Order: sequence, then C-alpha cells, then structure tokens
Amino acid sequence: MNNLLKKPLIVVGFVILILYPLDLPGSDWEIFRKGANSSAFMLIGTDARTTALGGEGSGLLYTSAIYWNPANSLGQSRSVVQHEMGHYLLGMDHQISQVHLILQGNRAISASINNLDMGQEEITTVYNPQGTGQYYSAQSMTIALNYAQMLTDRIAVGVQSKWIREQIWLEQATNLAFDIGLRYYETQAGFALGMAIQNVGGLSQLDAGPRTTFTRYDDESNPGSVNSEAEYILKKFPLPLLFRMGLSKHYKFSSNGFFTPSILINAGFSDGLTTPFRTSAGIEIKPVKALALRSGYEVNRDLGSLSLGLGLDIPLGQSKRVIMDYAWVDMDYFGAVERYQLSLEF
Repeated sequence: MNNLLKKPLIVVGFVILILYPLDLPGSDWEIFRKGANSSAFMLIGTDARTTALGGEGSGLLYTSAIYWNPANSLGQSRSVVQHEMGHYLLGMDHQISQVHLILQGNRAISASINNLDMGQEEITTVYNPQGTGQYYSAQSMTIALNYAQMLTDRIAVGVQSKWIREQIWLEQATNLAFDIGLRYYETQAGFALGMAIQNVGGLSQLDAGPRTTFTRYDDESNPGSVNSEAEYILKKFPLPLLFRMGLSKHYKFSSNGFFTPSILINAGFSDGLTTPFRTSAGIEIKPVKALALRSGYEVNRDLGSLSLGLGLDIPLGQSKRVIMDYAWVDMDYFGAVERYQLSLEF
C-alpha cells in the first residue's frame, strides 16, 4: 500500500513545486532580456493536444509531442502522418506538417515543416503615410529532421536538427539549430519524465539583400550639404535557447475495449536565456476511449495562460486510426487562438 501511494504523492509534490510562484532577484533582468533573440516564432508550440494541456509536453508519451522533446517520437508504436493548422495572433497563418516512421530496433525518424505566414502589409513612407499601393510579406519557417532510439526498455534519447529561415520584405536570415532530448518511461506505472535542450545554434543576422546601401539625404535647408551613401549595419542575435523538463502520470481505471476511462496529469517548466521561467499543468480526462477532454494553465505568461481542448480517436481497423485534436487558448484582448490537428496512425 505504501508503494501505491508514493508515486501519486511524488507527482502531486512535483506539480506544487513547479507551480509555486517564484520572485527571484533576477526578475528585472528577465524583463530586460525579452525580445533580445531571433527566430522567436520557434517558441510557439506545434501540437494541439499539448497546447490544450498547458503548453509543456517534454514528459508526454505520444509522437506529436516531438516539438517539446525529440525523444517523444518514440511515444507510440505506430507510424504517424499529421497536419496542424491555426490562425495565430493578428490573423497570422500557422501550419505544421509532420511524418513519423517507427523503425526496427526501437528507433524512429521524423520530418516536419513548421511555417508561420504573417500575410501582407501595405508599405508606407514619410510622404505616403496612407500607403504607397505596394505590399510586403513576412514569413518564418523551419524544416526539421529527427532521430530517436531506445537506450533501454525505459530510456529514450532523441536528436533533432532544424534549418531556419526568416524573411521580411527583401531581408532574410537562415540558420541551423539542434534539439537534444531524454525521456524516462515506466510502463506499468504509466509514469514519464522528460527533459530537453532546444534551439542550440549560432547567432542569426538578417541579410539586407539589394538594399544593403542607400542614399542618405542631408539637411536640405543647408545649401552646402552633400548627399552621401549609407550602409545598413545589421546586428546578430541568439536563437531562443530553452531548457524544458516535465512529467506525466497516466491513470487507467479499467480495460474494457471502447469503455476504458482514464486520466492524464501533465506538468512541466521551461526556462531560457531570453524567456522567463514558466510553469504549466494540465489534465486530460477520457470518459471513453474515443473522447478526450483537456484543460491547462501556464504561469508567468503575458498571454495564453488558460487553454482548453478536446480530441476524438476513431479506429479504422486493427492497425489504423484517425485522431482529431482541437485546442483553444485565451489571448485576452487579442481574442482566442484556435488550433486544429488531424493525425493518421498506421
């Protein structure tokens, strides 16, 4: 009986610990470092299920949580093809396509494309503040390849490489980054613990392209002034380096085919060089095997603290199934962000 009580108490204790409000002396520095990195779009989660659970999935046990931990590509025994879409803040279009293939020898390879399209904006100038009739676009994208392998029957490790491209009008920047993840899973207890280091890479710098130099017009009121050639000096910025750690505990109350109720508790934290310390917790309740109800909350986030979601699991025979996931995130005065994900397991 004591052993049965220990693990649930450990889970509850861990959740309380990471959700306890922290007021460290370095909080002023955290405010200062916000917005001091490139490729900030990589901080936007790419999994509707985890998003609904509070936005921290480094300790979860399903393949689509690969964004949070590259070792999660071994979270299931089946290969998966999936696509996620959603409208982010101010009408930005966010789409992610992923393929996960399970190989022999407890190995897996994955590939994904993460694209954030910010649409078109009208160009304005000092002399045409209402617009020139021309438009510019902005886009951010990563193409990722992932490899994961079981080291033991409980420990998995994963490595992910990412090619990053950011573009705004004529300027663009490219870079490479890596994620490294580790996950521990105890099958009988339904307990998982994971950790990952994300976005390890060099500095990013925009390339001004054909507009590297321009003519600087001096004061026209001074007849002796001379127009001169000027050059854009573009600085380099670090990638959003992050450390994540999380755990999950899965409770199954019975095993009776379709009627298999279960509860999943998920919690975790993240911290980075250019992001504040954040903690989150979430719960997933399955009254039946095919339906999941989810809710989560994240601490120390300006927007998107509360999240809700649901999932449908539709079997297509013994070896295939379709999974539909939905997440709703409250963005306060920006409204709500909704995410839709469709997965095919085979």
